Amino acid sequence: MSSVIQEFILSDEIDTGHKESVEAARLDLFEADPRSLVLSDETEEDLNLVKQVSEKIQSSFKNLIIIGTGASESIPRVLFDLGKSKLNIRFLSAVNQNSVEKSLHNLDKRNTCVLSISKSGKTIETIDRTNCIIGWMQGDKSIDDIASRFFFITELKESPFLKIAQSLDSTIIRHSSIEGRFALFTSLGFLSASLAGFDIDKIISNVHGSFSNIIESDSWVMKGVSYNLSMNQKLSNNVFINYEDSFEGVNFWCRQLVSESLGKDYNSMKYISTRGSVDHNVQLKLYLDDPGNSFTVFFLDEEHRKESKTNNSKIWASQRIVDFEAIKNKDKNIRIISTKKVNERFIAEFFMGIMIEVIIFAYVKNIDPFSQFSAEGMKKEFIY
Repeated sequence: MSSVIQEFILSDEIDTGHKESVEAARLDLFEADPRSLVLSDETEEDLNLVKQVSEKIQSSFKNLIIIGTGASESIPRVLFDLGKSKLNIRFLSAVNQNSVEKSLHNLDKRNTCVLSISKSGKTIETIDRTNCIIGWMQGDKSIDDIASRFFFITELKESPFLKIAQSLDSTIIRHSSIEGRFALFTSLGFLSASLAGFDIDKIISNVHGSFSNIIESDSWVMKGVSYNLSMNQKLSNNVFINYEDSFEGVNFWCRQLVSESLGKDYNSMKYISTRGSVDHNVQLKLYLDDPGNSFTVFFLDEEHRKESKTNNSKIWASQRIVDFEAIKNKDKNIRIISTKKVNERFIAEFFMGIMIEVIIFAYVKNIDPFSQFSAEGMKKEFIY
């Protein structure tokens, strides 16, 4: 049984023509070579270094500062939100000095390390914040091992960011050539997953194990693409709601993936992210009364939540049910994605599935989701 459970509550039927388009795209992309789409180019050497760095960080430090923007922030954030890291994590994504100072407040430098991430090595915000934290560390004369406290993920190409890492003589992990937002199954995602408490060998095993199921014609992924295409034909917005604090990062990453990959050529699906039921105290009426909205909902099956016997859980479940009823009563279309357990199997199947959905949607719409090459060249350029 799949770890990802899906159902649809529809007031409009999914268009048959879109189902046929998705099937044609599926056959075109995967029939000849079922492994034609893979989203990682990691070597054993890369993975071994990731494991070594993860072990060093977890055994030597209590605090971890993560510096990055875009996917360099969203991929670590989604995995740390879903996992149970023993580390105190601080994301440094703001350039404003007041925000930087708040992030660093009360941190013991002696128990702190830094993971700085820039795929291109030219991200000016990341370079600026990295230099800022280097100065912050160097300001403490009792710390004489600055290099061992910094870890860098970047492409091994000449860049200002790479020069900083080399000048410190710190550990450098190769960033995959995969476009950042699709880099969840690369060193960036694997290091984050490991630090978040997941077993990356199990993730890799489950990716390979679930891939062939994901690309079947009746998979939740193919049904999801048909749903999104059908809704996109007549509705301008897809409102994504997460009903679990740990899924907030999921929404954050999905927003970037969908917006950057499909936000082109005036025919894309527009992504609106919201938290249920907190945001709905002020925004639900807007979502319900806007005729251009369909809905996608993420949640952890409340019957399997550890807190299922608490009053808090009962309130949470009741709010979600009330929201669902309100949405249905307005004749809206809802897609539900939930899981009974967040584990390596869910990480592998869900994130691989969502990325494939975006790619197939783009293929049908003749949109280039990767930005390095045209839609016509997708098939031969796909990499795992």
